Amino acid sequence: ASIGFETVVVRGLGTRGERNELAAAIAQAQLGTQGDCTLAGDPRIPALYEITWYGRGPRRHSFTVKTVDTTVEPATCPNKVERFLSALTFFQIRVRAHPDTEILSSQ
Repeated sequence: ASIGFETVVVRGLGTRGERNELAAAIAQAQLGTQGDCTLAGDPRIPALYEITWYGRGPRRHSFTVKTVDTTVEPATCPNKVERFLSALTFFQIRVRAHPDTEILSSQ
């Protein structure tokens, strides 16, 4: 069986409060210091997140988060990385719901 894919671009701003919540989650996660890690996920729906944090000036840091079947491989991400991904997901859901948001899809 093959897994299809779709590219979706969501362009929107969210409210000031929503942006502030996401900014707080980013700060708390200390993304500039995290390394590659794994999170529990549905083995039938693998996910890979590539996260790049841009600091001041030329400073930049990238890492990946992969979902795994925790009966086979342990989850290794710190809780703050998991909380950041949850905050990012909720931000995306809220932005999608705004009437001025533009959604472009490859399908």
